Amino acid sequence: MQQKRICINLRRGDGDELYEYLKELLTKQHFTLVKTNYEKIDAEKLIEVARGCDALISGVDTWNNDQLKRVQGRLALIARMGVGIDGIDVAHASAYGITVTNTPGTNSQAVAEGAVALMLSLIRNITAADRSLRSGEWNNRKLTCEITNKSIGIVGYGNIGRRVISLLQGFTHSVLVYDPFVGKAIEGQEYVRFTDLKTLAQESDVISLHLPLTEKTRHLIDKDFLGCMKPTSYLINTSRGAVVDEKALTEALVQKRIAGTALDVFEEEPKVPEELKTMDNVVLTPHMLSATRESAFATVDALVDTICSYFAGKPKNVQGNINA
Repeated sequence: MQQKRICINLRRGDGDELYEYLKELLTKQHFTLVKTNYEKIDAEKLIEVARGCDALISGVDTWNNDQLKRVQGRLALIARMGVGIDGIDVAHASAYGITVTNTPGTNSQAVAEGAVALMLSLIRNITAADRSLRSGEWNNRKLTCEITNKSIGIVGYGNIGRRVISLLQGFTHSVLVYDPFVGKAIEGQEYVRFTDLKTLAQESDVISLHLPLTEKTRHLIDKDFLGCMKPTSYLINTSRGAVVDEKALTEALVQKRIAGTALDVFEEEPKVPEELKTMDNVVLTPHMLSATRESAFATVDALVDTICSYFAGKPKNVQGNINA
């Protein structure tokens, strides 16, 4: 039987610890690997390679209807290395006989810890103070605030949202949650209060976003939502950039309608609004909070298991219709 060809479009390559681990696992399962490192502007090149493969391991590639239509045929599987599939037109992939899978849950702890780290860095002015000190200043006169006993708003009560709440238990039990698909707290979090989005915005001191990007959640955090927030409150986004209207957020910061924001994700990555870069009450990181050693290797394990299961006729972690 001819070996299945797997296209791996990742920036990591030979010599990289994580890539070598991935390559070793797939090689042991008798897959033939085709390594590429294409950016979005090289989509045409990736399409040509994908047409000659049975599966594609995808990092942050986008696959729209036109692109999927052109790779249909031999390509049977797009295996997302991570949980977010908002860049893939899953409905059309299914229509063209291409199964889309992801690796849910493998980076939940990493993102949750990262969200809490952003909260503390922003609220305690750590990042701005570091920049100031490095520039030669010694300014310790600014009074920051504590997170203890503050009201925390969590938008999205999935794996990551729940873990953030658990990590914050030593600071506060005043937690508001908005999630239209969940109405009951897990064991140990009975103190959580489910509410509507407007109430959450009005009453929270810190709001942390943990929801997928869909047509319904795009710009969910808009001018109206930001206008309901306290002028002393903070917004944290570690989910997807387009969940927040960046223009409205920038205006709210300039007009001091909220106290600050910390962002690990952006609407048009890697593009970051220039005005945000100049503000001391803003913390910015390059979509990196999911990337811990623990989460990365767990993701690879789950990815390889997903690929092997698919070609064994037992697909798992499938998004949309199963085409196996």
